[in-house]
Amino acid sequence: MLRENVRAWYMNEDPDDDMGKDIHEFLTFGQMLGAMLEGNEVYDVIGVVDSVIRERIFERLAELMQCHYDTVYNIWRDRRKYESDYMQIVIDNGSNCLRTVESE
Repeated sequence: MLRENVRAWYMNEDPDDDMGKDIHEFLTFGQMLGAMLEGNEVYDVIGVVDSVIRERIFERLAELMQCHYDTVYNIWRDRRKYESDYMQIVIDNGSNCLRTVESE
């Protein structure tokens, strides 16, 4: 789920990467997504300026959201597209997904 702690997940996935300990201690994947949608600088949110770590975190976020990596990447690169009335974050029965919906 998006409540998963980013640092704990990363340190479990790659315990030999010393930079993992510099990821913000209490950051969750949900907070990461929210910060991206708000336009915050991703590397400041993570606490580490390393593209490999960012990519791994984006891959896990995509997995948790049940979407493609490109979706997460595009939110980061072009958040304005995702701020419109057409975007909803849907959390349904513990299943997370990101989808574009038609304007009503």
